[in-house]
Amino acid sequence: MAYIADCSASPRETKQALVLGLPHRYGGYGLGIPHMNFEVKANPAVRAMTGKRSFRLDLCWPGAKLDVEYQSRFSHEGEAARLSDSRRANALMAMGWTVVGVTNEELDSLAATDAIANTILQQLGKRAQVRTPDYHARKLKLRRQLGLPAGRM
Repeated sequence: MAYIADCSASPRETKQALVLGLPHRYGGYGLGIPHMNFEVKANPAVRAMTGKRSFRLDLCWPGAKLDVEYQSRFSHEGEAARLSDSRRANALMAMGWTVVGVTNEELDSLAATDAIANTILQQLGKRAQVRTPDYHARKLKLRRQLGLPAGRM
C-alpha cells in the first residue's frame, strides 16, 4: 500500500510510475513514487502566453520541479497534439520545470527505460546506489509482472 499513487490517468502511466518509483528490492529504479496528474498553477506570464490557468503533470516530483510525461499514441498523435505538447513543455520550462517525455516504445524498451531513469536520477540530484545483488533479475521480473517486455533492448 505504501507504493500506491492516486490519480493515474491510464494503466501505462501506472506501470511507468511503478517501474520508476519502486525500490530496487522490487525491481524498480528507486526514484520514489511520483505524484500523478499533479496540478501546477501557471504564473501570470505563462497564463498570458498560453491562456491556461494550470497544467496537469503525468508523473511529477514537485520538489525537483520534474515532470515526466507519458506520450501515448492516443493523446499525442498528429500535428495539433505535437504543437500543444511543445507549447505546454515550453510553458513549464519557462516556470523552471524540467520536462521528460516517455513514449510507448521507450517504456517497452529496457535500455531506453534505463537511460530515462538515469536522466531522472540526475534531475533529482540522486546517485544510483543499487545494493540488491540480483537487481537485474528483479527488474526483469517486475517488467513481466506489469506486462512490459522484459527482453527487448
